[in-house]
Formats: sequence, C-alpha cells, structure tokens
Amino acid sequence: MKTKYIIPVLYVFAFFVQSCNTFLDEDPKSYIAETNFYKNNDNAIGAINAAYGAMRQEVVNLDFMWMNELTTDDVTYTGTTVGERIEMDLLVYNSKHNFLKNQWFYCYNCINRANVVLDYVNEGVTDSLKYRIYGEARFLRAFQYFRLVRWFGGVPLKIKATNGDPASLYQPRATVQQVYDQIIEDLKYAEQNLDDKYSYTDPLNGGRATAGAAKALLGKVYLTMAGYPLQQTDKWQLAADKLNEVIVNKAKYGYDLMPNLADIFDVEKKAANTEAIWYTSGTNGLTQTGWYFTRMYSWSGNLIPTKEMWKTSTKVFTSGSTTNIDYNKYDSTGLYEITDLRRKAFIKRRSGTNHTDIDTGTGTPVYAKYIDIAKGSTDSRNDYPHIRYTEVVLMAAEALAEVGGQAKMDSALMYINLLRGRAGVGSLTYTDQNILRDIIHKERRRELCYEGHRWCDLVRWNIFPETIKNHLVHQNYPTYTLDNLNYIGNNQNLFPIPAAEIINNPNFGGQNPGYE
Repeated sequence: MKTKYIIPVLYVFAFFVQSCNTFLDEDPKSYIAETNFYKNNDNAIGAINAAYGAMRQEVVNLDFMWMNELTTDDVTYTGTTVGERIEMDLLVYNSKHNFLKNQWFYCYNCINRANVVLDYVNEGVTDSLKYRIYGEARFLRAFQYFRLVRWFGGVPLKIKATNGDPASLYQPRATVQQVYDQIIEDLKYAEQNLDDKYSYTDPLNGGRATAGAAKALLGKVYLTMAGYPLQQTDKWQLAADKLNEVIVNKAKYGYDLMPNLADIFDVEKKAANTEAIWYTSGTNGLTQTGWYFTRMYSWSGNLIPTKEMWKTSTKVFTSGSTTNIDYNKYDSTGLYEITDLRRKAFIKRRSGTNHTDIDTGTGTPVYAKYIDIAKGSTDSRNDYPHIRYTEVVLMAAEALAEVGGQAKMDSALMYINLLRGRAGVGSLTYTDQNILRDIIHKERRRELCYEGHRWCDLVRWNIFPETIKNHLVHQNYPTYTLDNLNYIGNNQNLFPIPAAEIINNPNFGGQNPGYE
C-alpha cells in the first residue's frame, strides 16, 4: 500500500470508535487513550465497528460498481462526459485509473482495520464477545481479499496490522492460491464463531456479519474457484454442500425468498427483507463527512441498462431452442420475456424524480432497485446487497448442475423454476448439461442485474472478452465492429494493478499481463 495511506492505529480508531448505542453510530469527537483502547468490551466493539466503517466510503463513491457493472453488457454510461467512466465502458483503462486505485485502498484499509482487531483486541474482553468479534474481523478480511483476488489476481497477503516496519508495508504478491487459502481459513473460522442471525432493527447488531453470511460467502468462494481461471472442479460439490446449509436452515439463519420482487428493494420494507444476507446498510440525514449514506440511487442515472436489458422478447425461452438469446446476435431482442415481472420491477423509466413503467412511461430507462425518492439522490437509505438469498439459490443451482448427474441437475432446475415462478414466467426443461448451464447463466443475469456481480460472472464462466466485444458492437454499431475491438482479450480477465502500488512497493513484483 502507499506510504501516505498508513495511518497510526491510534488515530484511525480515535475517529471511528463507537461510544453511542447504535451500531456504527460513530462519534468523530471521541478519543480513547492507547493504553486503554483495547481493555474492555466497549472498546473492542468500537474497533470492529471501525472495520465495518472502512466500507462506508465505498457506497458513496461506488468505484466497485464502475468496475463490476460499467465494464459489462448489462450497463452503459450516460451523463456528463468523464474520461475515466468512458474508459471503463470501452475497456481502455490502464494502471493509473483512479477507480482502481481508490478501490484498492478501500479494500486494504478495511483489511488493516480487521487485522488491528485480531492483533490487539484481547485482554479485558469477554471471551464470547471476543471470539465473535474475531469472526467478524476475519469475515471482513476474507470478503475484501475475495474481491481483490478476483479483480487483480495475486495480491500482497497482509494478515498482520500495518505498522512502520517496512516488512509490513512492502510485501510481495502472494499467489492466487495462497490468497484463496487464507480466505477459506478465515471464513471457516467465521462460520463457527459468528452469531446465527440478528434482527434488522437491532440497534447494536443489525447489519453485522452472521454465520449464515459466512457460509453463503464460503459457498461463493468455492463456486468461483471451480470456475476460470483456477478450474478446481472438486469445489463444485463443496459449494453445493455449503450453500445447502444456508438453504435448509431457514429458521436458524432467517433467510428466504421474498414473495414480491419489488419488496426486496423497497426502502420502506428493509426490516422485513428475508433476502438480506450480507449488506452495507443505508442511512440518511447525516453529513457527507460521516460517509453514512449510500448513493446507489444517485448513480442509477449514470449507469443505465443496455438495450438488451430493457427491451422485451415475445419469444419463449424453451430449453435447447434457437430462440434463446445468443451473445453473438446483434438483433434488438431483449433478455426478458414480455411477461417477466422482474423486468418491470427492476427497470423503470426516469424523468426528473418521476419513475414510470418501462413500457408505458416516458424518460430514460434506469435500474429501479435503488430508488429512494423520499430522501433524495445524495442522501438515500438504500442498503447495498453484497449477497442476498436469491443469489444463494442461483449459486446452489449452478453448483449442482456442474457436479452433474440426473438427480442433481433436476434439483438445479427445480431451484431455477422456483425463481421463474416468482417472476411469473413458465417452467423450463433441459435435455443436457450445456442447456441447463445456459439456462442458469441467463437466470442469474435476470435476477442480479446491477448488484455488482456481472463482471465476475463473465470472467469465471470464461466468456468475458467475447461477450464484451459482441456487446460493444451491438451497442455502438456501426462505429464499432469486431475488427476494431481486437484490443480486448484475455488480459481483461484481470484489472491492472494500480501503478502507484508497484512503484511504492519495491517487493511487489510485476504488473498483470497486457498492462503498463
């Protein structure tokens, strides 16, 4: 990490310590002496809250959304011409790009605060609380390393708090496998030591990581390792088993599908949302300097759905039929069937502050998952869902389909048809594993659009370059053709390491292939 970002532990936590009765209700005027900071339960809670607090700025600046969505076929950019945003849209970014630099810092800032908890919270803290807090810290560390390893490949693996010692500042890149090994170790600890669930409205604990969240994230880690580039196919069964622990224990962990699609993202119904597994909670009415609020609604006017996301199809998506959407076709057929309730729930037309039906309204098509008209675009209450229960169901279906065998593939299709039934469209059938795989990929796209998953999905399915080339031709034809998009290749399966990190760290190692 850059030297200028290394802040003494005392001053980090002097700013973020919790002294009030609400989770993450941080008081910037609080100050606790270094000799006393880690000596009781309240101080320990303040330390772990500061680790959560490190993620606040992410949902204000949303660099990770520019990276995960604008680079894909689900989203395109509109609004004021900003070079770095256009670069993301066209995949012409480089190692000096600010979104990449910012997100790198956000991740390591959270990791370092989690490491501080693990290194210094000990004496004077009740054992049951201490081990739960350790579980939270290891969950947060695993979550951030999971993001980093997918975006950048091997990265420095820091499992001790950063201090002035050059050995802690300037670490070489670990291998991808080493990073994943640490992620798995952390999540196994977390699932054994975290509480099963909290009430959303619990003022002390609502929004904390839970055992169910650790299991869901571990299942996702296994699923990712089974795909490209590691292709560790033994992980498919591990993913299916771990995700099943979440699915079959609804009462224990409190997760289930919401019957009404629109309710999942309704800010007035957050307390009743059974899909919320791991999320950054949204608040409002606080100053920008506190980094409390989220700006998902604000950015929805800049990252808009591509035509294939909001146009309809009168075709029936029957398995094995040539009427299925083909990435290589440049027609105007949409992804959703005309009767699919997800399309109307997730996509609206926006004119000023008015949001109307995508078919009968007027204005620009926008994603409707983060609307909060009552509070305004820069002070909205939206939670950002890192993992929700629908994704667990989709991941379980994918893992079972990849393991194969008639019984497991039938179970995978059952999960998919459950989601399709909620969306008001008919059940599907399959005749072979490839068709089932294609069905699952499309349903994941329809359900999880604009939730920050698409880039990682395309990479782990090993179809990112071809998909984006075809998307850019479709979106920009005839300005772009496949012939003038030959700069897009396998190197785009990773983002470039921020240049300053390589310059400042003499032990780092080389840049990712294809970047300077």
